[in-house]
Amino acid sequence: MPSLIGQSLGRYHILEQLGEGGMAIVYKAFDTRLETNVAIKVIRTEQLAPSLLAHSRKRFEREAKSLAGLTHPNIAKVTDYGEYDGQPFLVMEYIPGGTLKRLLTGSPMPWQEAARLLLPVARALEYAHQHGIVHRDVKPSNILITESGEPMLSDFGVAKILDDAATVDLTVTGAAVGTPEYMAPEQVTSKLVDHRADIYSLGIIFYEMITGRKPYRADTPLAVLVKHASEPLPRPKQFVPDLPDRVEEVLLKALTKQPNDRYQNMGELILALEDIAHNKVLPVKMRKKPVRDVYRPETTVVTGPPVSQLFPSKGVNVYILTAIIMFGLSVIGAIIVGAFFLLQKIDTHPTVSQSQRPEDRGAVSPSAPTDTQLPTVELPTETPYIPPTAVPTDTPRPQPTNPPQPLSPMFTASEPMFCREGPGTQYDPPWQLNAGDRVPVIGYWYRDSSWLLVDINDSRTRTDCCWVRGNGSLNVNRDQLNPISTIPDRMNCSSVR
Repeated sequence: MPSLIGQSLGRYHILEQLGEGGMAIVYKAFDTRLETNVAIKVIRTEQLAPSLLAHSRKRFEREAKSLAGLTHPNIAKVTDYGEYDGQPFLVMEYIPGGTLKRLLTGSPMPWQEAARLLLPVARALEYAHQHGIVHRDVKPSNILITESGEPMLSDFGVAKILDDAATVDLTVTGAAVGTPEYMAPEQVTSKLVDHRADIYSLGIIFYEMITGRKPYRADTPLAVLVKHASEPLPRPKQFVPDLPDRVEEVLLKALTKQPNDRYQNMGELILALEDIAHNKVLPVKMRKKPVRDVYRPETTVVTGPPVSQLFPSKGVNVYILTAIIMFGLSVIGAIIVGAFFLLQKIDTHPTVSQSQRPEDRGAVSPSAPTDTQLPTVELPTETPYIPPTAVPTDTPRPQPTNPPQPLSPMFTASEPMFCREGPGTQYDPPWQLNAGDRVPVIGYWYRDSSWLLVDINDSRTRTDCCWVRGNGSLNVNRDQLNPISTIPDRMNCSSVR
């Protein structure tokens, strides 16, 4: 295939070649209409028979339309499709940071760092699988690295559109499609391939990052394919002796020969990578299957030890022990009854009659004799003063008015963006916001108010809250939010609410 450097494919002027594979050549080009750099993938058709050429063009036209509908922060966006001299090409966004292959130097990478780097790629593949697309060529050279260090999955050129109603396999030649070092065994044997092939390929990349080498090596690509299909996986601890058991178990499960023995969906592998990235290395048999809809806490029933452990029988008869307990209960009951009657007796007081009250008794006159009898004088009685009684009025009391409730702070994303575990691009993004998503705001980072802590409460990713920064709108002024000076655990943000 002749070089296209210096040529113009419509409005795209080819500047330089970025890479070359068995099925396509990737160029860097300049979009003269939008005045920006793009990446153009030109499909190689010189090795196809004339009878298959029209079918190949139709296949890539289908893929271009499907891929253009994928919108994910970690998938390189397909923006256009066309043909040049009978050769179809795809136009994608240009990412200048290089690929993951450049970071693989042959030395082992820390397993936590490897898991954190592959998590966004796994989430991108999960998104593609949910839209019926299998990549089938996941490898380090197809994982682009942005200038900020974010991985981007690209080159879905060999993707296969899954259509349950269709019975025609688009790969009509039956030939294996992919890169031998990262291909699943079912791709080698030309069987029907589903999303679990991408799980295997991502597991091979994880293996290479942790051990510093590919699991299968041979002199020819065909020999590598045979090893994938027949030879057992070399133990990762053979190359990294201090590798935790949990990390090795994840690799062994992802790289089994039979698809039914692997992780059955990318979501299961994502949970395993999250545990590794956060150093939660539990054995596989202790892990529970992921619940993707509603989180249901487990109930633990606490039981006490048996009576035989509380009261060891060292020659003590059980009947005697029972009699002692019953006697003790009888004594306690008698004490309670006696206390009740004693209190009744104390509360009972004698009643004094009216005739015995000293104020009603007549006064005793002195016995000394008198010469004259004093006349009886009737004193006027004074009518007691009775104050007037206030008559209540029906004057209504003023009812308290409820003050207007303040607006709940809400953030609305205007474009897809990451929601990270901390206020910085160095933190992992366990969640992502799509354009138009509206989430509650807890507060802002006191060092950089552009970072907002939002309430997610998602049981699928076990995320309670995370941090966002990007184009969006707030329904309140930023100075009305609370400053946050500590970074909470994304799984429990009650300390900052």
